[in-house]
Amino acid sequence: MQRLAIITSLLSAGIDAFSPARFLQPLTPASRSAPSRTRLHPLTALQNAPKTGQHSVEDDLRDEAISLFFQGDDLPVKTTPTSGGVNNVVMYVETNKDKRYILRIYNNGNKSEKVVWEHEILAELNRQQMSFKTPKPLPALGDSKTHKLLSSGAECCVFEIIPGELAKTTSPREVGKATGELCDAMSKMKIDLESPIPPYYEVFDVHHSLNKEGFYREITRPREDLESARELIEFLVEEIRKIEPKLDLWQTMDLPSQIIHGDLHYDNVMVVDDVVSGLLDFEFCE
Repeated sequence: MQRLAIITSLLSAGIDAFSPARFLQPLTPASRSAPSRTRLHPLTALQNAPKTGQHSVEDDLRDEAISLFFQGDDLPVKTTPTSGGVNNVVMYVETNKDKRYILRIYNNGNKSEKVVWEHEILAELNRQQMSFKTPKPLPALGDSKTHKLLSSGAECCVFEIIPGELAKTTSPREVGKATGELCDAMSKMKIDLESPIPPYYEVFDVHHSLNKEGFYREITRPREDLESARELIEFLVEEIRKIEPKLDLWQTMDLPSQIIHGDLHYDNVMVVDDVVSGLLDFEFCE
């Protein structure tokens, strides 16, 4: 699975490097009242906060997102970028009552159906008893929805904070045990929605611009900007060629299948004293 994840990453990342013209292709507190549309008090960002990932938003959009989940004394007084957030805008928010949460503004091409899918999975997982936590979203003001649409077309949500620190390369045995426990829990989920994400065994569908012929053409074409990674690229391309007939065979065998996390690496695992305290980022479940 790790090798397949590397291959899938190559496919996804490789598309962005190609010329577009050439390759086109949860819970419901009834007492919460409707959100106020008044302007929030100015928030202060900590000066020495760790840098966020690759995305940020204007203050107005951040304030709009916050106003959908907080009001009155619960309004955040400061925001702090997280050290993650490669795909989305992610920041800590701290309220007047010294409570801290995670605000996420999605950067997924305004694909609301993907957010609906993720939050349905989180709701199912939060109904189960596990030895670690999974993200628990806060219901919005005025209704039970755990994600809201912003004026920009992006979705946003607020998560409770899971204690711990990123596992990085520590605790491999504990991470393995937690992965097995998660897979068992996900096998018991009952979700009526159709996944908006193609199955991961369909490796040439990992990006909407991808097809088999275009991938092999572009990845093997001489490119000066890819030459430094040419040896690795050739290795991974050969691995893809090897796995193709296996995937075709497996799909004829009526093997059992289930939803998986799809992005379970060390930066999505929280630990406390080398014991897994939480698993994060269920955006790519399929």
